[in-house]
Amino acid sequence: MDSPLKIKTKDVLTEKKNRNGIHYSTIAEQVRTFSEFKNINQLELASKIHRLISGDIKRNGKKSPFKNVLGKKGQVKNGFYKIKTQKRSEKEKIASSIATKIQFEHTPINTSYTGKAGEFAVTSQLLFHGFNAGIIAVDDGIDVVAMKNNDLFYFQVKTIVLTNNRTLSTNIKYASFTKYEKNKTFYIIVFRHKVRTGQVVNDLIIFSNQDIRDLIAKKVLSVNKENISFIFTIDAEKIILNGKENVSLYLNEFSRIN
Repeated sequence: MDSPLKIKTKDVLTEKKNRNGIHYSTIAEQVRTFSEFKNINQLELASKIHRLISGDIKRNGKKSPFKNVLGKKGQVKNGFYKIKTQKRSEKEKIASSIATKIQFEHTPINTSYTGKAGEFAVTSQLLFHGFNAGIIAVDDGIDVVAMKNNDLFYFQVKTIVLTNNRTLSTNIKYASFTKYEKNKTFYIIVFRHKVRTGQVVNDLIIFSNQDIRDLIAKKVLSVNKENISFIFTIDAEKIILNGKENVSLYLNEFSRIN
């Protein structure tokens, strides 16, 4: 399971502006914009990131998500790294399948049914990923709890059925967010949609409470006294949050749950 520093390092290197590779000191500068790392000395953080990436490349070779940047003559540029990219990542394929969906004639049902179905879908996936998970009896801002390796995790689930509209919205109650902010709490958006084969599937966008704090700090998420608002726009091979942030990389990313 990836460490928080490795996850954020990959997030930084995946950004379009950084895909040709940047120096580890620049990676550290950008990682420090995330609230969980802002109080770490930049030189110390840069050193940790350098060791993390170089060690990962050395241990995992071609299986590492990182690679060295080469100069014009093919020599390794010391301290410069990039993320490995594929022609189309699995998450881009999923996002693309959502964006280019065939028409999904959804029979309207009571939202309590849809919400409960989403909770069961999340619980099922958690079980497949080795969590002892279950839906709790009383909804007090948390829908699912799970244990793994003696750690306790909390989940709030929001379910969206994608029909003909490419802009979808949901909210998290701000009071609920602050109530569970100190716990290992995650917010999962279930997208139910139809793919080209005609099969109806669920895809999950997984945010930790730390991700939510970071998105608020970056002014991606809008907050008032009652709600944190999410508006998802399906655009080509991307899922854009509030018109500002590509969140396709959060799709089905269970490694974030740690």
